[in-house]
Amino acid sequence: MNVNQPTSQPTALTPDSKMLRNALAQASKQANRLADAFGLKVPTATAEKVKAK
Repeated sequence: MNVNQPTSQPTALTPDSKMLRNALAQASKQANRLADAFGLKVPTATAEKVKAK
């Protein structure tokens, strides 16, 4: 196998898409909690806005 070619197996350095989505969701929740604590608003993207771009 060529070292420069990506593998299909997720590793500790390249997690699968489900793990990435879960991490992003947790980061989003944490950002919202921190923003609420300081009286700020965190901009969010909806699926419709993302598809429009």
